[in-house]
Amino acid sequence: MALCIWFIKSDGLCMIFNRCDEGYVLSGFFAMICFTSIFVCFISRTNRINLFANVSKNRAFIPIMLLIALVQVGFIYLGGEAFRSEALMLDDLLAVILISASVCVFDLIRKLICKRISLKKRITAYKNACSHNI
Repeated sequence: MALCIWFIKSDGLCMIFNRCDEGYVLSGFFAMICFTSIFVCFISRTNRINLFANVSKNRAFIPIMLLIALVQVGFIYLGGEAFRSEALMLDDLLAVILISASVCVFDLIRKLICKRISLKKRITAYKNACSHNI
């Protein structure tokens, strides 16, 4: 949600994108939502830090995500009036994908913090258990 708000409200997008007209920026916003949803699928499939952990156990996952990505790129470039989208320049599309991938970085930070908190709780519980045994 914060990423979407930042994307729409940021004045810096005109420095990132080659064009700054409303239709073009909204097409970039649509692309960001599409790619963020794909990255969220990777995030949500495992609690581990490695997003690709056990991905080989679900052989259909990667082909389905690739198909979704291709369809969404098709919507961006071929959607036209139906989706009110404009074709993004390649470097703008790559910038949008990079911005979308930032959800993985924030999730990694969240997982590391949760892991550290969990470790501290286990150490405290162990110390408390040991002190009661004395």
